[in-house]
Amino acid sequence: MSDAVNRSLRSDDPHHFRDVMLRRLEPAKHRRLEANSLDEALFRWLRWLRGAGRAESTVTAYATDAWQFLIWMQLEAGIDPDPSELTPARLQDFHAYLGHRGLSQATVCRKLGALSGFFKYLIRDGQMQANPLDAVPRSRPKNGRVVWMPEEEAQQVLDAIDDPLERSVFLTLYRTGLRKGELLQLRLDDVDLQEGMLTVEAQKTQSVRHVPLSAELITCLGDYLERRPACSHDAFFVTDARHVPLYSTLLQRWFTRWMTEAGLADKGYTIHTLRHSAATNWIRSGLHVAEVRHLLGHSSLETTSRYLHHAPDEIRAKVDRITFEEQESESSPKGEEQTDEVIDAQERIATQLADAAEAADAELIAALTKALQAVRAT
Repeated sequence: MSDAVNRSLRSDDPHHFRDVMLRRLEPAKHRRLEANSLDEALFRWLRWLRGAGRAESTVTAYATDAWQFLIWMQLEAGIDPDPSELTPARLQDFHAYLGHRGLSQATVCRKLGALSGFFKYLIRDGQMQANPLDAVPRSRPKNGRVVWMPEEEAQQVLDAIDDPLERSVFLTLYRTGLRKGELLQLRLDDVDLQEGMLTVEAQKTQSVRHVPLSAELITCLGDYLERRPACSHDAFFVTDARHVPLYSTLLQRWFTRWMTEAGLADKGYTIHTLRHSAATNWIRSGLHVAEVRHLLGHSSLETTSRYLHHAPDEIRAKVDRITFEEQESESSPKGEEQTDEVIDAQERIATQLADAAEAADAELIAALTKALQAVRAT
């Protein structure tokens, strides 16, 4: 579907885009939907997103979420889609509709976020004065546990893959934490095997970051490059059959097959799981959450902190290595053993730090770390 949506956006025909979106509906509903001005506005907004370099998967997701709202206006609320009808009350009703469908808080938040972007475009286009979602209470979901693929399961996948191209694609995703769109956009100049560095132009955040390559990944990519077919374009990953750049639907087919052949089809893993896995492995290996934030290209530390819950034992071990230096003072001569109160305080803070890691609470972790330093200074 992603390819069909983005192909329709390459043309200058909003009717083609509408036809593509209508294919997702039952034929009986087609007759109840009428073309409207917001259809064309949505088409222009999505084309603008493509021109701004947003990933095709992102554009498709936004198209799906905004289109769902336009359908809801006509089929559920009985309203003609028009900018004048985009009121806070209307958006509150849609918010409730999404909740009644049993969608998760994260999914609802994502859908309303897509709509907010669409409304901001309408404001810039002069069709609206204010964003109606600004007056709709929306609570962001707390960062919960993320699904990740342990090392032993990743090895199962590698053992099931023989093709050098597919092995290099899987290991790149698993070791570098690239988003799918970032992987598909890689060019030859972005991969420096001599320096062991990957340059990533993040479409989602419009930024550039540098990700070190592990020794095993350098070897794997080197094996692939020796077999990479000669072609006129500079895409890094090139399919063997037609010598075209790797594309989204082929990558998804590969991933589905990998999971099946590795015996992991029932795990519910997705391509994005590999990004979570890279982050989790970095945290567990001892990288600071701020370093992982940079490697992933996150705009906020809060987003990265959700990976902390995977490493409570590692964080506890670091806390346990903290010792109290002997302090010189008139009331506590050098060499005097620590009091029970100080030892108890250390143990309490260590426990709280592990709990904070389990909850992925970066602010609490920082506060408890300062508390430990204060206790050491007493």
